[in-house]
Amino acid sequence: MKRLFEKFIMGLLALLGFSVTESCRVEYGCPHANYAITGEVTSEENVKLSGIRVTVSLDGDWERDPQYGYITTETNADGQYETHVNAYIWSSETAVKFEDVDGPENGGPFKTKIVTVDPENLKQIGKGDGNWFDGDWVATVNAVLEKEEN
Repeated sequence: MKRLFEKFIMGLLALLGFSVTESCRVEYGCPHANYAITGEVTSEENVKLSGIRVTVSLDGDWERDPQYGYITTETNADGQYETHVNAYIWSSETAVKFEDVDGPENGGPFKTKIVTVDPENLKQIGKGDGNWFDGDWVATVNAVLEKEEN
């Protein structure tokens, strides 16, 4: 009796235009994408700065415990940096902090600078899968650091 009832319901749904295999599919997950933030750090004299700590905060909250929620790297000898994160959000509060951690080495010390990443600066470089994955994105954030006053 139960099988006959199930077949009747499935037939009725099919007549109404529902496909049990497609429209009743269950998916679990959350939207996410791969984000890269790249750029160059220079001094006011246009000298490329190496050894600058570059920290990305996806929500611009610099008060939390540093071990949570930050992506950190340093600039190379050419003043270049690149970070990568797979995240489910891109906030208009996403920011990049540039800090001189080596002091007088490499021409410093330089003032710390925080730059908010404009969402309009994000460029899609890889397509998503049409489901939860939204693709690959990149933003370029360059910084010019000022010397610290003695």
